[in-house]
Amino acid sequence: MFAVAMPRLEYVQVDKTNPRSHPDVVSPISAAIRKAREETGLTQEELAHLIGKVQSTVQKWEGGREPKLNTIAHLDETMGYRRGHILRLAGYVDDPVSVRDAIDTDPALTPGHKRIVLSAYDRALTEAADERSRSTSKPPTATRTRRS
Repeated sequence: MFAVAMPRLEYVQVDKTNPRSHPDVVSPISAAIRKAREETGLTQEELAHLIGKVQSTVQKWEGGREPKLNTIAHLDETMGYRRGHILRLAGYVDDPVSVRDAIDTDPALTPGHKRIVLSAYDRALTEAADERSRSTSKPPTATRTRRS
C-alpha cells in the first residue's frame, strides 16, 4: 500500500539546499499551527506537553516541517478547536467541517485518488480520536466490598 499526502492548494517553492536563503517562508500549515497556538495562549513547550511531544517537535512544525494529518486533527482538538481549524487557517478549506468537500471537489485528484485521500483522512480522524481517548482514559479504581 502506498501513502498519499493531503493535496496542497497553495505551494511555496523553497530552496531546501540553503534554508537560510528563505528564512521567512514557511508552509501554510506551519504558519497555521503557530497562529492557532498563539490564539490559545500556549507556548510551544506547553503544547508539546499536552500532546506528548517535546518542544523541539512543535518548533519544527512551526518552522516548516508539516505533521501528519492525524497529528493536525489531534492538535485541533487539543487546543480546543473544531476539527479542521488548522486547515482552515492554512487556507486549505473555507470551513472546518468542509475538509471532505475540499478533497471531493479538488480537480487535481482523480476519482481513485480522492477515495484514497478520503480514506486516509477518515483513518487519521479515527487515530486522533483513539489517541485522545487513550490519553484521557484513567485506570479503573478498585472498589471495596463489605462483608456482612
